[in-house]
Amino acid sequence: MVAIENAITVVPQKDAYQQLAERIGNANKIDAIKIYREVTGASLEQAKDFIEALMSAQKIEAIKIHRAITRAGLKEAKDFVEAMGIP
Repeated sequence: MVAIENAITVVPQKDAYQQLAERIGNANKIDAIKIYREVTGASLEQAKDFIEALMSAQKIEAIKIHRAITRAGLKEAKDFVEAMGIP
């Protein structure tokens, strides 16, 4: 039963991450902020700072902000930021 619950939880997040990456790639800042807030529960200011760091290719700053918001580990935050298509 736990495996089924986890599978249901993971699918929407993957869709949200894909949508977030698409919005960032299309320079749709407002939608990207909205999606990031929904996924992480970040404040408007935190989400704005994160998206702006991503869009200006400040990878290390984006990792720091994501870690502060989500309390993710370094590898997990790095993987998240890289999945957004930041070089």
